[in-house]
Amino acid sequence: MKNHPTVGVLGATSPTGEALLQKLSAQGRESIAIARQKEKIKDLEHITRRSGDVRDRDSLKKALEGVDIVVGIFGVSGLKNAFRATDLYSEGIKNVLAVMGELDIKRLIMVSSSGVLNAPSGNFVWTYIIRPYCWRMYADFSQMELLITEAPLDWTIVRPPQLVGGEDESYAWKVDALPDGPNKITRKALAQSLVEIIQGDTFSRKRLTIDSYFYEKKGS
Repeated sequence: MKNHPTVGVLGATSPTGEALLQKLSAQGRESIAIARQKEKIKDLEHITRRSGDVRDRDSLKKALEGVDIVVGIFGVSGLKNAFRATDLYSEGIKNVLAVMGELDIKRLIMVSSSGVLNAPSGNFVWTYIIRPYCWRMYADFSQMELLITEAPLDWTIVRPPQLVGGEDESYAWKVDALPDGPNKITRKALAQSLVEIIQGDTFSRKRLTIDSYFYEKKGS
């Protein structure tokens, strides 16, 4: 009998994916790290590395075998790609949801973006430069979220703002609204929030917008 549900992380080679896997490994939680090229996944204790592509349903099904909770952190890489039209999120989630149905996996935690909200923030660069130029990507995020919320699953959507480096792991969140913060958060803080969600059931079928508690308090 398993001590904990097995977590499958899609997007394991992303900076946030790596931060999450390090935390899961430190907890001794058996997890499966999934990326298109499994050799690029860091070798960590309690972590099984597998190849899988959200655009390839067959490879995804093999990768998710034995998983109880799917955590999706996949996405486009680099700001240049964020400016372009994409269907990675909407098409990728269609395959994820289909495979979860086939394998009878009931729990999904998906990282989206606070850019789907049409709310102004205190971060000038994010609000007036990055978000307007990345509207195509955010439109696909929105489509992805719609598909998730219509699925008969125990889902949680996490919407981070601008992701930055750093060691701070504090965060605050609101349901379907922007927290009163700077609209930026460290990847380690996002990873820590995902650990909290994995461990509980408080946020079932909720869309959480997250921000940095540290920055929020510092600017107050």
